[in-house]
Amino acid sequence: MNKKILTIVMIWVVVLAGIAAGYYFFKNQKTNNPVLNSYYNDDYHYSIQIPSDWSENYIPYRIQKNDVVFRYVKDDKKTIDIFFIDVMPIEQWNAQKIQTSNMFNLITINGENAFVYRLVSENPCSNLEGVELQECSQIVNQINNVVNTMTFN
Repeated sequence: MNKKILTIVMIWVVVLAGIAAGYYFFKNQKTNNPVLNSYYNDDYHYSIQIPSDWSENYIPYRIQKNDVVFRYVKDDKKTIDIFFIDVMPIEQWNAQKIQTSNMFNLITINGENAFVYRLVSENPCSNLEGVELQECSQIVNQINNVVNTMTFN
């Protein structure tokens, strides 16, 4: 009888040790897929996924109903406009793309509207240095991927 109890106890010890080791492994494992936040526009019912490493370094700011600017922000409350998402009628988009060449980039067309984005300038982070320049540049380099996560609800 004692041998049977000892065997059951040993099995439970091994099982619990395996669970604890698995928990520790998965808790401390780094992932290549950052947790995403989202920006939602309630006028046009679209959302885009924002990488988690942007969370403390950007703020969206509504200029008008159809125009949102995404700003880089740093601890000292320094803000720099990085890019805009604009919504315009398809006819305006067709005229705009001829007149402004590569200034606007089409994200998608939904209904009668074109959803486009544009950088504020060719190099919006040019006035920054060091860590701020790296963080801002990382945001700029991810813009195309971010705007292509646009979905409509």
